[in-house]
Amino acid sequence: EEQLYKSMIALILRSAAATCIILISEMAKLLTRNGYVTGRTRFFRWLRENGYIFKKSTEPIQKWVEMGIFATSVTMIHTNHGAEERVTTKVTGKGQEYFLRMLSVECGMLNGRQSR
Repeated sequence: EEQLYKSMIALILRSAAATCIILISEMAKLLTRNGYVTGRTRFFRWLRENGYIFKKSTEPIQKWVEMGIFATSVTMIHTNHGAEERVTTKVTGKGQEYFLRMLSVECGMLNGRQSR
């Protein structure tokens, strides 16, 4: 049974590495489908608590961008008060593999247990 879980994790990691850059909300869905039950808000909270993104923001810490875990896109929004920059944090293929591997071990998926 453990071998089956290891095979499943390996398949998930290969497909994640090949996947394009995705939004944090999509990463939360991917984690949920693979045994780490979370949502966008809880995943953002977890990322903040574990030092991946700034405490009062959704922007990643530069270290994780440089490691290739996150990417950002900047969009200019035009409002009545002028132009405003909006930064969107995204998870790279490498980041998807990183979080799937780390959280699968953390929540015991290799032992057949799932997070609640």
